[in-house]
Amino acid sequence: MSRASRLLFLPLLAACVTSAAQAEPADRAERWEAYFQIRQTQGENVDLDGPASIEVNDDTSWGFGFGYNFNNKMSLGGAFTWGSANFKVNTLDENGDTLKLGGTLDTASTLLNGTYYFMDSKLTPYVSGLLGWTYIDSNIPAGPPVNVCWWDPWYGYVCSLTQPTHSETSFSYGGSLGVRWDGPRGFFLRGGVSELWMDVNAADGTPSFTTWNLDIGSTF
Repeated sequence: MSRASRLLFLPLLAACVTSAAQAEPADRAERWEAYFQIRQTQGENVDLDGPASIEVNDDTSWGFGFGYNFNNKMSLGGAFTWGSANFKVNTLDENGDTLKLGGTLDTASTLLNGTYYFMDSKLTPYVSGLLGWTYIDSNIPAGPPVNVCWWDPWYGYVCSLTQPTHSETSFSYGGSLGVRWDGPRGFFLRGGVSELWMDVNAADGTPSFTTWNLDIGSTF
């Protein structure tokens, strides 16, 4: 675990230490919840089709989500995350020499998650399944700028130049596990690690990314 990932878990660790001796039942059954998420995604090397690969750096990103707890052990919800990581592409030029290109990779994921809590107490481990889509924008130009027009309710038709880039929306799936602590007045902390696979067209295989997350939320 990286230093940044360990720092994410300090608040949750403190809550677990103070609540370790308690086995109070939770009060999340039949309640909605919303949370803000801090994420630390580990860097990954991805092989691409042809003689090329991409090195994606570590990235600290954000997200938010919501869910409904059917009872103290089962919930269903959705999460929206986005990030921006530096990357390097290693490929060969027309002479067979190594060519390195750099840039920033923007991602945005919309995921459905089903969660099972192993205990109905305020402090409990959990496991989740993830399913959804990830939008990936390499910010690498895919052609010359084009003029795009749209209707604005205030200004009428508005036109502007935009730069098309290499991007795609990939089917994504995975899972996560961790620990949740329910505090007073609906406040809760949830920390865990997830693995997300993405069906990227240009990749040789199915790349996956490991993310450590800390959720700060409230039930209502």
